[in-house]
Amino acid sequence: MHVIKYITVSFLLIGLMFSCKKTDPPNNNIQQANYRLNVSGVVKTCNGNNLTNGFIVLLSNNGYLSVNVTNGIYDTILESSIQDFDSLQIWAIDLDSLKTSDTLFIAVNNDSMQLPQINACYTNADEFINCRIDNERYAYVPAFIDSLRVAAWDTLNAPTTYIYRSDNRFIQNPFYRMQFAGMSAGIFNFNWNSSFQIGRYYTFNMPANNYINYTRYGNVGEYIEGNIYANFIDNTDSLQHLMTGVFKIRRDF
Repeated sequence: MHVIKYITVSFLLIGLMFSCKKTDPPNNNIQQANYRLNVSGVVKTCNGNNLTNGFIVLLSNNGYLSVNVTNGIYDTILESSIQDFDSLQIWAIDLDSLKTSDTLFIAVNNDSMQLPQINACYTNADEFINCRIDNERYAYVPAFIDSLRVAAWDTLNAPTTYIYRSDNRFIQNPFYRMQFAGMSAGIFNFNWNSSFQIGRYYTFNMPANNYINYTRYGNVGEYIEGNIYANFIDNTDSLQHLMTGVFKIRRDF
């Protein structure tokens, strides 16, 4: 994956929420756009259908941009006040199959470009969280600076794994953070320090017989993998829900 630290326990309890619309400029403190580049194209899935649940990432010499794909189509504008655009890197992510495309390297030769077709079928996502709350599916694959950060800390004699997004500006994505008991491979019941925020759901009210199963728990730089089973009372609607899910993430701390 394309990813780029700091951490306190208090930060892990906050979901920083920003949004980025389809035509937002690259995130490089632009005051006034003197240069504009319109790019459009088509993204296909492994079975050749139009991508309906995913996004592209555009990286240029002037910054970066993430754009949601609608029925296989993207059409957006990059802007800069510094210099003209001379090159692009672009890749796509399919949130249904959790696959990504290869990276295309494009020389810019016009201020409006139809890019080659992208097939989001090159490799499996390197990191992901894929879960379901009742009948709603939530899939998250980090992209560029909007990466997952994972830390293991013994917080007040409660060994805990913290999973959170490092930057929430990139796309409208529902995943913000999770923290659960355990710092090693094995099955752990939830404790007072377990909570999560995904989409409209936020909770720290979960029975102790819920569990997280770490099937792999690597050292820093290695992977943590596992699955979750969580009945919970949502703090926003006070109703009971069920979350189940799987994850594969690279440990940072």
